[in-house]
Amino acid sequence: MPVISELTHNSCSIKNISNLNVIVGRNGSGKSRFFRAIAGIKDNPQYFVSYISPERAGSFLLDAHTEHNRKIDKGWEDRTRLQNQAEGFKKISALKLRELAMLFWSKLDQDPKLRAEYEKTFASEKLAKINGMLSNVSLELHEGLEFRFVTNNDEIITAESISSGESEVVSLSVEILYFFEKCSEDKFNVLFLDEPDVHLHPDLQARLARFMIDQLNSQADTVKAKTFIFLATHSTPLLTELALSNLCSIGTKYSDSLTVEQTPISNKFINLAPFFGHPLSRFINNEVPFIIEGEDDERVWSQAYRTSFGRLKIFPCLSQSVNHQLDLEKSCEKILSSIYEDPKAISLRDADGNLTRTDLDPIGCVKRFRLRCYAIENLLLTNEVLDAVGKNWTTFIQDANTWLANHPDHQYANEVNKFLANPDRGRDIRIKDIRHIVVEILGSKKQWEVIVGKEIGKLDHPKNSQIIPHSIVDYLGLPFLQEIGLAEK
Repeated sequence: MPVISELTHNSCSIKNISNLNVIVGRNGSGKSRFFRAIAGIKDNPQYFVSYISPERAGSFLLDAHTEHNRKIDKGWEDRTRLQNQAEGFKKISALKLRELAMLFWSKLDQDPKLRAEYEKTFASEKLAKINGMLSNVSLELHEGLEFRFVTNNDEIITAESISSGESEVVSLSVEILYFFEKCSEDKFNVLFLDEPDVHLHPDLQARLARFMIDQLNSQADTVKAKTFIFLATHSTPLLTELALSNLCSIGTKYSDSLTVEQTPISNKFINLAPFFGHPLSRFINNEVPFIIEGEDDERVWSQAYRTSFGRLKIFPCLSQSVNHQLDLEKSCEKILSSIYEDPKAISLRDADGNLTRTDLDPIGCVKRFRLRCYAIENLLLTNEVLDAVGKNWTTFIQDANTWLANHPDHQYANEVNKFLANPDRGRDIRIKDIRHIVVEILGSKKQWEVIVGKEIGKLDHPKNSQIIPHSIVDYLGLPFLQEIGLAEK
């Protein structure tokens, strides 16, 4: 099946398409009608199509009536959603989350390799991605196939009680995850997203854009080549963030035309945009670009941001390597300095085993720091994290030895022994391969990024006199914490 360059149906056409197609146009230009017309291509067996309508109504909760209609009438969902204001949209999303869980567990049952990867659970592979979009609540698997919302204070709340923006982003995240779970190399996979930015804060729009790009890039090449997202929006933060992907193109829908021509996003557009799609609202809120190395760090700091209830003034920007981080630091300095009178950004790097190196010199407006430990996961053994799970270093050692006695032939038993023999709690060694074992020994059922992030976010302005060995302040460094607003200067 050849890769397509054009999508045409019902006399409507989108030409020169890419994997990620942004379509803009004034109100009344007919973007929604245009999308609905082309979405009719779903009747062609060569296509798998999902259409996400604007003004997605309802609450994210399971509903027996919705489930019944969806089961007995295969066309009911499509008819319901081919409207500008789709009633009960989010109830269908809730059903799809349950189906996602069932699909994951079915795959787990059939794939011995997946079962051997202990860190990969439905919570880590699916729910963590959804929760990464949320600031004040999280979605948890409760009993069986039931889900519930929990606040940062561990209070259980109903789906009707969460904000419209949170409800919106949960539903959209589930729909996107479900679409990509169903994609295959045997069909052309097409996702229409009509104004996904509705009800979303500009910063959350940027986060949603990164979420979509990550899902697209995670597909196998054979599937990715046949997967196309079409997104209609008025949002400049969303467009700016999507433009960071080399898969992105942009087209304009005019009211008197049934054809949209897509044009690849140019470097000129990216350079003129705020730093990496950084929404201006971040500067209004005094939150600065925060360059970090790796997705693990991003999840930790996103959790810390949520837990801090606004005290943490950062907007995480992800780099893929040390060299990439340096490129971002230089680009950030150049762009921010040309736009703002008082530019500022922060960069945090791993120590990677050498704790004798001091923090790096700034690059213009970019202040650069290093962790005082090998990597962010080493914070699992700080005093605050141990205390949070009811342990101290002595009891952890005891529990670790018990774990070793029960798992003498485990593939990482030697790594655990090496870690325990380290005189400095292993803060200067790589523990990435055994971090899930550390969490097991800690007796926590939460993801390690959540555990560490919450304790960072709880820091209450420590002073110099409070730098205790193996504390979070010790591992992160007081100058860095002062810069991000979690310690007094």
